[in-house]
Amino acid sequence: MCLRLSYAEALLWKRHASQLVADAKAKSASIPCDPLFGANPRLSSLVSEVDGIKKRHGLLIERALIFAINKLPHWQATKEQIQVTGGKAHLDCLAFNANTGKLYVFECKRGHGSFDGDKIRAIDQRLGNIKASIG
Repeated sequence: MCLRLSYAEALLWKRHASQLVADAKAKSASIPCDPLFGANPRLSSLVSEVDGIKKRHGLLIERALIFAINKLPHWQATKEQIQVTGGKAHLDCLAFNANTGKLYVFECKRGHGSFDGDKIRAIDQRLGNIKASIG
């Protein structure tokens, strides 16, 4: 799928990414220096900034996915919370295709690494609970 973004839309996503970096920098300023980097507090600050960016960029990926799906004809997507057994599930992306009448749940994961068995089972259980709740 190739999206054609207007110049204004491209600038908007650039601003979202820049804001993500700025937020990570601001947050890292309040994190105490890691004792392992006591001799080099700037290195400790940089590690905190990079860690903050890694943690926040998943949210940007979710927003971009929802934006892209909503650009497609006959599709609607949103971020949702739904009731499931044992509480609420926070869905990264819930998408509906009006042509097929099908509802899709997208789970956004960062990186290209593999998951261990416990992580895979936890994801499968979470998606199973969501499926049971939405039919």
